[in-house]
Amino acid sequence: MRIRPAALAVAALATTAATTASSALLAPAAHAGGPPVTIEADYDATLTSHPVGHHTANNFRDAETGYPGDWSADYGLAAGTPVRPRLSGPDGLTLTVAKVAPACTNGGGGQGVQVSVGDASGEIGRVAYLHLEDVTVAEGDTVSTDTVLGVVGGDIAYDSSCWTGPHLHLEGFNRSDYSCFIAPETAAPGTPLGRIGGSDVQQRETACP
Repeated sequence: MRIRPAALAVAALATTAATTASSALLAPAAHAGGPPVTIEADYDATLTSHPVGHHTANNFRDAETGYPGDWSADYGLAAGTPVRPRLSGPDGLTLTVAKVAPACTNGGGGQGVQVSVGDASGEIGRVAYLHLEDVTVAEGDTVSTDTVLGVVGGDIAYDSSCWTGPHLHLEGFNRSDYSCFIAPETAAPGTPLGRIGGSDVQQRETACP
């Protein structure tokens, strides 16, 4: 028995609809970029490695996508300098420790702390702070902009190819499009360093508009 072309078309549409519905169930829901949130310095520092071309940390790739940070930069800071997640945005932001892990792939370089930033609609993005010691937080902890995550490590404790002396390695991650950097040559408390949130940045390693 021959099947009419119209019947084939209906069957094809039904199969496509079923496949689409199945994919929708399996795929993670898309999340909007969320409101802009500024990453600020909490210290006096000098930019020692510019975000364009600077390496990102393999240990802090996005677990869902496998993507690295959208940008990273090194800031020269004295060993023992406290590091807090200074993030400026609208009221109601939630800060949660998403990951604590060695800063360098081989296990050296001190520790890194990745902070997830969210609002009522979900996660906006993340910021990672690397090359710390005396880390005082754990994965899952809720923190504030005044929480000391740890202090900048000293050069005695580590033996690693990615460790070049006391400094802070900073990374931005966005959930929609990309995070962007500002990267001033020098920074003081409150100086903007970059931004997560929004959806106006179309590629990695891009300066904020």
